[in-house]
Amino acid sequence: MDKWASGSFSGRLFSVLRLPIETNHPVHIHGLFSITPDRGRLSSAGQTPGYLDMETKWNDFVFSNCVAEAWTNLLVFRRDRSWNEEDFKLWPRIESEPTSIWNKLDTFVTRNIIREDLPVWCSTSNCIPLTQGYFGSVASDTAEIYSSSLASVQLPAVWLPPTLLDKIQLLTETYGQSLRLTTSDSVRLFLCSQNNLVISTPFDPMLLQYCLLDLIGGTPSDSTRLAAYQQIDQLQLWPTLDGAAAAMGRQKLLLPRDTDEMFYSRLHAAREPQTLTGLHLVCRRSFTKMLLRQYQRTSHIVA
Repeated sequence: MDKWASGSFSGRLFSVLRLPIETNHPVHIHGLFSITPDRGRLSSAGQTPGYLDMETKWNDFVFSNCVAEAWTNLLVFRRDRSWNEEDFKLWPRIESEPTSIWNKLDTFVTRNIIREDLPVWCSTSNCIPLTQGYFGSVASDTAEIYSSSLASVQLPAVWLPPTLLDKIQLLTETYGQSLRLTTSDSVRLFLCSQNNLVISTPFDPMLLQYCLLDLIGGTPSDSTRLAAYQQIDQLQLWPTLDGAAAAMGRQKLLLPRDTDEMFYSRLHAAREPQTLTGLHLVCRRSFTKMLLRQYQRTSHIVA
């Protein structure tokens, strides 16, 4: 069990009895394969005169249909617990250059999952279908820095190993489906679609920072930038001194530009409760300056 949890477990092939073939997968695989007389390997094309490709075609069929279907059913069976236990460790391991038929199982299994839109993608609180998820790499800065902030608003984020994410992007394109990635834009749209969105307290300013990352750090057009800011205006994403997360709306909010201004604002908190707090500590100085410059144009934030 320890080897399986650490990823060092390597499954084997069985055909009635164990075969001397390791697959590097996290499960053992049993099937009535076509094998050589010495049981040392699977039959290959051209091995038996007169039966040129029959053995290979049989093994291809068993892996691409029978084994793939059984593995898909295993992931469906585990969907109520896998998101909180093994995550994606039970999925077929991906080989960059598969040379054996069992190394193509990742393609066969994910093909079934995508086609049937099965609820086996491990998010932060359950397993969901591909069409409901917001996908990203578990090795990305987004996952490392912002995953807890995104989870606080129940975003169904699915953090995949990089190799699996690349595989899914390729397969969804092949089958004409779209894969929704976790981006600042997609998170803004998600938050706007939540009619009963409840922001937990104390509010996490990192959520607001992520929603603004592409606008602050990128070079979108003025119309794109303005539309995005107008979306965020209506959301309760702005942490204030009175402890609440305020919606911008048409009210004035005060933005301290540094620690000294934040200290002054706290002294006058009773008089100016709608002062934004935390941004100057959590975000880069250039971030708050850009934020101030943008919202002064629309008369929402003053310094």
